[in-house]
Amino acid sequence: MIDPKFLEEFIRTLQDIEDDPEKVRRCKDYSVYSGSEQNREIEGLLWRYFDKAYAFGMVVTNYGDILKEHSLNDQDVIACAEDFVEKLDEEETLATIAYHFRWDHFCEGVLISKCVAEGKLLRLLKHLQSVQSNKA
Repeated sequence: MIDPKFLEEFIRTLQDIEDDPEKVRRCKDYSVYSGSEQNREIEGLLWRYFDKAYAFGMVVTNYGDILKEHSLNDQDVIACAEDFVEKLDEEETLATIAYHFRWDHFCEGVLISKCVAEGKLLRLLKHLQSVQSNKA
């Protein structure tokens, strides 16, 4: 179980971005290769949360095995449509989150420019919070 306080704090931060069109635009424009002064603040904030996500075990290392075992395809995982996310259990949700974190490793910047900017990470974290609270 991911620390509920951390999860709530991370969700609040992502919701703040989602609610501010200027912050969303800055996330969409994010590139690891061309940083701007405006983006450094939001980038620093997000990377602190990303680092904590690893520390709290949110980025599971066996995500590929989980996705394969549950027959979750890459296109659905990348798209993270609401109807797809709603059907995920806790293990599948964590694997999907890990997929997005690892995708950033191979496509630097996509975690911010796609996953945060398009609300995918927020959707996944809200779902994880809901699944965990239903378990408690």
